[in-house]
Amino acid sequence: MLDQPVTRGDIDEPLAVGAPGVKPQRAVDRALDPHNRQFLDPATNRRTKYLGTDPRDVARGRQKLDPVSLKDDPDALFTRRFDETTEMAKIFDEAVNSVQNKGKMSPTELKNAINRKVSSIIKEGASTEAHTVRDVLVSKGFVYRENVGWVAGTGAAP
Repeated sequence: MLDQPVTRGDIDEPLAVGAPGVKPQRAVDRALDPHNRQFLDPATNRRTKYLGTDPRDVARGRQKLDPVSLKDDPDALFTRRFDETTEMAKIFDEAVNSVQNKGKMSPTELKNAINRKVSSIIKEGASTEAHTVRDVLVSKGFVYRENVGWVAGTGAAP
């Protein structure tokens, strides 16, 4: 029986907000861009990517797919950028709009505040979009673990 998560869904920025040499306004633009957000497994997100940029992410960033609903394509939660699913686009907008004092934050602080809000909305939000995302996560075998987030592959109770 597993007592640690096999994987969890991290919110990733394919074009790192804190990458070296990125001008401050470009970093803010990256922090506020829903096309620069996706769910990614931690091994890829943290261990292999860190603040680097995969050339495939640059090419993919130039391609914007028409948005789909997770009700029609639940797998899109894991295969598309946030602006490419109607539910995550709305959740992201809600998160951005709820962050106070954006202009007083560094780009990385702004990104982190938005990501925390996105996670909170997914976990606790009352909107149809939040319920839909939670339903998709649960249907794909994810459970919410306090202080960890949404995890899959656990044998332990949430």
